[in-house]
Amino acid sequence: MNAVAIEPFEVTLSLDLFLLRGLRRELREWLLRNHVAEDSRDEIILATHEAAANAIEHAQIGSEVTIRGVRKLSKVVIVVTNTGEWARPRSPDEARGRGLDLMKQLMTDLEIQAKPQRTVVRMWKDLARSSAGA
Repeated sequence: MNAVAIEPFEVTLSLDLFLLRGLRRELREWLLRNHVAEDSRDEIILATHEAAANAIEHAQIGSEVTIRGVRKLSKVVIVVTNTGEWARPRSPDEARGRGLDLMKQLMTDLEIQAKPQRTVVRMWKDLARSSAGA
C-alpha cells in the first residue's frame, strides 16, 4: 500500500471534560484517513482520551490542552500538552484511576515530561507490531 501524506492531527481544548467526546470523534476520523486498523485505532483513541482527561484535570485554570498526532510510516505518535503540573499520587490510597496504566498497556511506548509549569505526554503506537501481535 502506498503511503498517503495526511496532515497532522491537532486539537486544542478548553478545560472541559465534556469536550473529550468530540476529541474522540475527530481522532477516529483522522485515524481512519490514515488507514489505521480498527483494533489499533480503538487503543489509540482510549489512550489519548485518558491522557487528555488527565491533562484537563491538572491544567492551570484558564489554560488549554493541546493534542497533536502524526503518522510516521508504521507508527502513530500522539502528544498531549498542558500548562500545569503533573501530580503523582502521594500514597496508593490516593491513586484514583487507572489512566496511566491503561496508556502504558495500550500504547507501544509512553513518556511523560513533567516540568513545573508544563506537562507533556508522548505516546507511540507501532502499528506493525500491533498487527503482528494480534
